[in-house]
Amino acid sequence: MKKKLLLTALLLLLTAVSYAQVNFSVKGGLCFANYIDENSNSADAKSGLVFGVNMDIPLQNSNFSFSPSLLFISKGADMTMNTSLTLSDGTGINTMSKMTATQNYLEIPITMKYRLPISSKLNLTMALGPYLACGISGKTKISTSYSGVTISREMNSFGKE
Repeated sequence: MKKKLLLTALLLLLTAVSYAQVNFSVKGGLCFANYIDENSNSADAKSGLVFGVNMDIPLQNSNFSFSPSLLFISKGADMTMNTSLTLSDGTGINTMSKMTATQNYLEIPITMKYRLPISSKLNLTMALGPYLACGISGKTKISTSYSGVTISREMNSFGKE
């Protein structure tokens, strides 16, 4: 999968070079990711970094352009859950679980942009399109505490442990 993703990025780069007015730029900044599970439990947003390169390929005689990027992006979530359980003998226990996930991706957004000129130095730009992503690394840490006992586990998010 990683080879296909990199091959796609290389083909996009080679295609873009054949155009005369290709603009290259560097992107970077912060992102805030969140997680909601199938039971609608929400996690706290976790900040991460995003950086990469972008091409802007204007289409001839129009305000449209094609704009692929290659980005590294770090996403994740922090979640804490308190649960009350009743054992088969009627004993109740309270547990507290904490999960922290940090996952790193290579993303290739493939967007079409439309520039609406507002003045000679100002454009309103609208962009739409899908992206391809490949998880490259990450860790998920889970710890559960009950009755003074804490059990912790750390797992790789992608690939083998």
